[in-house]
Amino acid sequence: MPPLTAPPTIHEQVAVAAPKHDKLIQILIESEYSSSALHESAVFIATLQSHIAEQQKLVNELDTQRVHDKISHQRLRDSSLRRIAFNVTGKKDDFAERLAREERQYLDSIQELTKAQRGLKILQDQLAEAQETHNGIVAAGAKRKAALQELDELYESIFSGPTYGFPEEDQAELALAEEEHTLEATRTKLEKERKAYAKLEKAGVQLNKVVDYVIEAQMASLRGMDSLGGDVMDKEERAALTSAISHIGFYEGLLQAAKGLVPEVVGIGPVDIPKPYYRGDPYQNNIMREKKFHTLIVGCRQLLGQEVTRLKENKKSSKGRIEKLGSDIDRLQRGLVAAGDNLRKVRRGVFDSIVKGLPPY
Repeated sequence: MPPLTAPPTIHEQVAVAAPKHDKLIQILIESEYSSSALHESAVFIATLQSHIAEQQKLVNELDTQRVHDKISHQRLRDSSLRRIAFNVTGKKDDFAERLAREERQYLDSIQELTKAQRGLKILQDQLAEAQETHNGIVAAGAKRKAALQELDELYESIFSGPTYGFPEEDQAELALAEEEHTLEATRTKLEKERKAYAKLEKAGVQLNKVVDYVIEAQMASLRGMDSLGGDVMDKEERAALTSAISHIGFYEGLLQAAKGLVPEVVGIGPVDIPKPYYRGDPYQNNIMREKKFHTLIVGCRQLLGQEVTRLKENKKSSKGRIEKLGSDIDRLQRGLVAAGDNLRKVRRGVFDSIVKGLPPY
């Protein structure tokens, strides 16, 4: 049986990892500028693109003016009839002066266009240079990100779990784990809240149908009382109330599902939809009893109005919780990054303190 060998100590692992550690740290030092420079570079490029768009618009306008001036000048220059007309009226000098004026105007438009085109070219060259610089910054950022990941993996391979003799590292590691747990729990809660809100939205569709059917039953009931009842009105009333009862069941089911996801959701209130009566029921073709049944429908409609308000409050509260959880996640993500940076800083300090006590390598 081969002899058992003890696992390498932290000092031994640090000694082996020291050259790679130094290389990664050097990459991080050289690319430290990339984070802030990337934002500045992106803003500069966006500004240049805006200026180029404005300059291009100016070039297009000046080119249109140049074409117009050229056509006008050529027409005047090549017009024999106009030249003869000016000669006949004794205004030959006026014609020459007008021709010269339009020629100057045409040359001026060419000069302005050329100047604008040069300005556009300068901006385009600046943009090309800025984009090349930006690409270099992006590459440095990617290299930095990869180096950070490698460094974290190196630290994790050495310091993961309890680290004897370095309590500050254990505390920083525990703080990061707690941040990760809290963030994940909050994300799960937000996902449930979003699902619950989606069910409340669907519940609203069902509740609107219930309200529509109860209104339809109320109108049929009114017509029935005006005509002392009748099979047509009774049939419409029964159909509307039957549909209302069906959809209130769908509504309650969606509300219960939302409450199952998020206990803060308020359940359905007292909504009693009158059961429709059929031929031979005591309400049929009895004006007093039909009025009483009509009163039940009116009362149901009032309760539905309260339920609509209750659902609006449910949705408003849910949306508020979603917004708060979103803000909490943003805050926790920043906290997680800070905890990760702190753990990396602590581990580097422990690593460097161990290296100082090692012989030269």
